[in-house]
Amino acid sequence: MNHYRLAFHRSKWGDGDIIDNGIVVTCRPFNWFAGPYSHVEVWLPDENGEYMDENGTFLGWCFTSTRYGDYDGTVVRPAHEVIGRHYERWDITTKIEVDEKQCRAILDYVDYETMNNEGYDIPCILTFFLWRIHSPEKNICSEVAQFVCYLAGLFEKPKLWSPMKLSRKVKKAGVKIYSLTKWFTLNERR
Repeated sequence: MNHYRLAFHRSKWGDGDIIDNGIVVTCRPFNWFAGPYSHVEVWLPDENGEYMDENGTFLGWCFTSTRYGDYDGTVVRPAHEVIGRHYERWDITTKIEVDEKQCRAILDYVDYETMNNEGYDIPCILTFFLWRIHSPEKNICSEVAQFVCYLAGLFEKPKLWSPMKLSRKVKKAGVKIYSLTKWFTLNERR
């Protein structure tokens, strides 16, 4: 692996997902120029450095912290299970390049966090707009994504940002974000 992507999930109002919609509503006042993102995943390519095969199947692995389905906390899941479900609601970054040392640090972090998962940190979400409440043993999605970006040298120090704010900061760092459906038409599918 010499690159990774971030995948930002766009909330859809009225779909019954109260947590997704709540994150967007509470974070919007602080992030006017960001997409309506309620979740973020670190998308790692497969062993050949690819994200999609010739049949349109998503490849690689997604790393995040979630409470979706049977999951509670920091997990690694196959990309086709994560992004393949409602792919039209995902925006992705261009490839974020990493050197070998950064790659090793990212993979070690992924391994450590998934092996030592303590669950999802619900009170930490309040940190986005109120005060700092955080358990160092637990994570939220944008926290793990931002830390991977920190290990990749995109940011100077780890922070705790909402998915919306993370998307703004990633753009400011020079990384482009575009719709996954647009990605299908580009030559950068791998």
